[in-house]
Amino acid sequence: MILAKALVENHKTTLGLRLNKLTSIIPRQYDTSNLSNNLIKEINFANAASASLDLCVNK
Repeated sequence: MILAKALVENHKTTLGLRLNKLTSIIPRQYDTSNLSNNLIKEINFANAASASLDLCVNK
């Protein structure tokens, strides 16, 4: 479980970095809202997975 938790946290960090890059580096003339929304959904899912793993690890 602890390894799974570490993998989820690593994935969340990667998603966060991708979102930051998408919203700051890509020129504003491109519509990135769909990509941003997809990344935010992935981050929310990873947060939920992390919370579920917390319950398992802390039992």
